[in-house]
Amino acid sequence: MLKSYYRKRDGSLVIDSTRESLKEALIDEENLVWVDIEDPEDSDIEVLLEIFGIHAMTVEDCIMPNTRPKIEQFDNYTFLILYTLGPLSSSERTEDTLSVANGKRMGIVELDICLGRNYLITFHTDPVKTINVIRDKVEKKLPIISRGPDFLLYHMVDSLVDNYFPVVDNLDNKIDKMEEEILTEPSKDTLKNLYELKKDTMYLRRIIGPQRDTINLLIRNEFPFIKPHNQAYFRDVYDHMVRLSDLLDMCREITTSAVEIYMIVTSNKLNDILKTLAILATIGTPPLIIASIYGMNFKYMPELGFKYGYLIVWIIMILTVMFMVIFFKRRKWL
Repeated sequence: MLKSYYRKRDGSLVIDSTRESLKEALIDEENLVWVDIEDPEDSDIEVLLEIFGIHAMTVEDCIMPNTRPKIEQFDNYTFLILYTLGPLSSSERTEDTLSVANGKRMGIVELDICLGRNYLITFHTDPVKTINVIRDKVEKKLPIISRGPDFLLYHMVDSLVDNYFPVVDNLDNKIDKMEEEILTEPSKDTLKNLYELKKDTMYLRRIIGPQRDTINLLIRNEFPFIKPHNQAYFRDVYDHMVRLSDLLDMCREITTSAVEIYMIVTSNKLNDILKTLAILATIGTPPLIIASIYGMNFKYMPELGFKYGYLIVWIIMILTVMFMVIFFKRRKWL
C-alpha cells in the first residue's frame, strides 16, 4: 500500500497524488514529496524504479530482510536501513525476540529509507508506530514537513530511538527486582529469569550497537542531502543512542554479576543446609551408637509387654518423618 504526501512550493498539501503529479513534483526542488510504502505490491515497486529512479539493488534490500542497519550513498539519494521494535502477533515465532511487560514479546521491524534532494521514501513490510504518528502530524499540517526531507527524516529517526527508552527502562527495572530477589529469597526460577534478562539485553545490544554507528555516519558532512544546519539534530539523536548503549552495557554487566551472586548465594545456602544436617547427625550419633552396641535387649523393658507398643512405635516414626519434612520445607531446603 502506497501513501504519498506532496507539499507544494506555496505550502499547500496534496495527499495520495497520482503518478503524474509525483513526477511533476520532483522537477521543482522547492517541492517536497514523502512516499510511505507498507506491505508493498508490484505497482509500488514500479513507482520506486520508474518515478524516483531508485537503484535495483536498493529495491532488493527493501524487499529482502536485512541483518544489520546500514547507510549507503547513491547518486541521487541516501539509503538507510534502521530498526524499531514492534509487537508480535500470536502466529509469529517467538524465538530471538524481546520479552516485555505482561508476558508479551516484541520483535524488530525493519524500516528502509531513501532520502533525496526533495523527497523522502519510507519502506516497511510491517506497521511502524512512528510512521503512523508522523502521518497524523503531516495530515494536520504541522511544520515538520515544511523544513525539508532531511528534517522529516530527523523526526522519524528521533522517534525510532525514543521508542527504545521505555523498553530499556523496563529491562532495568526487571534487573533491579531480580537483584533484590537474589539477595532475599532466590527461587528455582531465579537463574532461568536471569538468563532471560541477559538474553534480552544482548538482543537489544545487537540492534542498537550497529544502529548507533549508522546514525554516527549521518552527523558527518559526507551526505549531500542533509543540510549543515540540520546536522545538530542528528547529533542529538546520536547522543541518545550513546546513552542507550551505555545503559545496555550497564545492564549486561549487572546481569553477569547477578548470575555470579546467585551462584554464591545458593552455594552459601547449601553450605548452611549441610552444616545443619551435620549438627543433627552429630547430636543423634551417640544414642545410635549406644543402641547398636547393646541392641536394646534388656531383660526388663516395660514396653515389651505393652499391647499397643508396636503401633505406637510406627506412629512415632511417621510423625518424626513428617516433622522433618515440614521443618525442611519451611527452611526451604526442599
